Amino acid sequence: MRKTASCSYCLVLTLVYIDRIKTRHPGFIISDTTLHRLFLGCILVSTKHWEDSYYSNSYLASASGVSIDQLNAMELQLLSLLGFRLYVSPSKYQFYLDSILVPLPEFPLPQATHIPQYSPTHLSHSR
Repeated sequence: MRKTASCSYCLVLTLVYIDRIKTRHPGFIISDTTLHRLFLGCILVSTKHWEDSYYSNSYLASASGVSIDQLNAMELQLLSLLGFRLYVSPSKYQFYLDSILVPLPEFPLPQATHIPQYSPTHLSHSR
């Protein structure tokens, strides 16, 4: 996906969002049959929130094998589960990045420098 290639950090944000959902909703069950939908929803939400250019829901629905109605419903449900709070601080982002990367001597860990900085007031405005 060329448009989302610049959003490699959206993969880390997806992990943050999944962890937030599990923390906010301990009874939320992630299974083999729901994981791909949860992952798709988190990628969709993180890309839309952090990137200026992203694929439309209709394209993503077609590419992922779900209907547009299902994808729209997943997006809204995911936002609701997250309390519509998508901001991730650079330190939290770095924590998650560090927890999934195993440093190799010849490849130092990247630093969280590409995450856009928003003020808390940004969170109260819809995009």
